[in-house]
Amino acid sequence: MPITYNIELNSKPDSKGRSSVFIRLHLKGQKPGRVLTTVRIENASKYWSPKQKWTRWIIGHPNREALNQEILNEHDRIKKQVQAWQDAETPGAILTPGQLAERFRAGSSDLYFDWVDQVLDDVKEQAYATYIGKRSAVNAFKSWAGETLPLASVTPVLVRSFQDYLVKTPMAYGGKRKGSTINKMLNRLHIIHQSVLVKTGVSPKKASLLSPWTDIDDLAELRPRKAKLTETTIQNVAALTVDTTRRRVTPVGAFQIWMLEHVLAGMRFSDVLFLRYQNFTTDQDGQPIHLRYEMLKTGNVVSIPILDEGRALLKRYWNEESQPTAFILPYLDSSRPYAKIITHEQYKAASFDVKRRLYNDLAHWNRQVNLCLREVRTVAGLPEKLTNHSARHSFADLARRIMEQDVSLSMYDIQKMLGHNSIITTEVYTKDLQEPDSTKPMFAIFSRKD
Repeated sequence: MPITYNIELNSKPDSKGRSSVFIRLHLKGQKPGRVLTTVRIENASKYWSPKQKWTRWIIGHPNREALNQEILNEHDRIKKQVQAWQDAETPGAILTPGQLAERFRAGSSDLYFDWVDQVLDDVKEQAYATYIGKRSAVNAFKSWAGETLPLASVTPVLVRSFQDYLVKTPMAYGGKRKGSTINKMLNRLHIIHQSVLVKTGVSPKKASLLSPWTDIDDLAELRPRKAKLTETTIQNVAALTVDTTRRRVTPVGAFQIWMLEHVLAGMRFSDVLFLRYQNFTTDQDGQPIHLRYEMLKTGNVVSIPILDEGRALLKRYWNEESQPTAFILPYLDSSRPYAKIITHEQYKAASFDVKRRLYNDLAHWNRQVNLCLREVRTVAGLPEKLTNHSARHSFADLARRIMEQDVSLSMYDIQKMLGHNSIITTEVYTKDLQEPDSTKPMFAIFSRKD
């Protein structure tokens, strides 16, 4: 029974709007196999012919003749190679479409990191933080495995060896990597490998199963207790005087930013720095009374009233004569191109260089503030690690404790204020790390009378 060849278009274009052409191999009684060709078509959905006439796969395209010829050449090349492999087999042996597709993938001369670079080029269209996280994981793997690593050599044995290397080898600047850091790095490499397999012609569902990174277990690690400051602790810390040589950001100023994040419903540090006057509704005296903003990370809209504590903290930076688009906190550079970004859609549409500049500036000030918060923690004698993000957890913990006493506050209200896409994430934030006490709910349930 001869193998048949169908020309197919990948329905999902890449980040540049180009769709790949595949050739699907069919053999009766066997699962089909897909072979990726070198043909890429822009706006393919507009030009791809639904009738699929031979040598007329593309219609209406300015270069349709050349593209159709490319597809035909790829068809002939693949068919010729299949015949050569089949002739080399012992008489009576038949290569299945799946085996043939695997041979084409393994036979591609591209090195593993060449494929990875293609994947990362697509990731550039996402948030820069996503790109830089994946790029750093790839760089670590490349420096260990070597740039000439073949795709076929990325096996479960290899990735387990890499995991052992990360565990046993100290970092360049000293100290061991945390288990959670290694887990996150390997998970990023797993996601990248799936994308590599998809680019070679494997279906997304199968790519998840074939990735060798799925065969390694996460490293167990006792996570450090996150700092969740109570209102009393916050007041005590705010009253402290911390001697420092820092100028642009002082420990006292850093904790004021921390408190601002806390009273603005656990706002992320990046969103606090990105706040503008136009995000606020003011009263007749020009003082802020309401805040509405889009999260940089997700684009979710958060709308909250500004209470007395928030107004008192904002007063430190507030300037009624500033332009509506001006940053409130004096850290981000209003002369940089990212200052023109107002909405999340504009952020997504921004160039890679603009996103990188914004990411670097936010990361710089995040480090500076966290270094100051480290000094605050030392002076205050706090047992837990104090960072910008702990303000978000402290707000969530406060909301959880209030929710236990006030039935009018629900988990969905907290989710809305934190701007989480999933209620599951909110539950992680509001999870009480102490052993749960079921005394109150048990009495509430069994003391009811019919």
